[in-house]
Amino acid sequence: MWGNAAEGKLGYSFGAFEGHTFGIGSLTQNQAKAAGVNAKDNLMYAGRVQY
Repeated sequence: MWGNAAEGKLGYSFGAFEGHTFGIGSLTQNQAKAAGVNAKDNLMYAGRVQY
């Protein structure tokens, strides 16, 4: 989601992401678990506001 407010002077963006990798190359969830990587399938959130 993204947009502008205050006559275009204020910008905002927000996202929720779920991917197929777990921070180390392109490991699948099973490969990450086998390697001892915490491979919980939680969403990642990111947001930004700029003026």
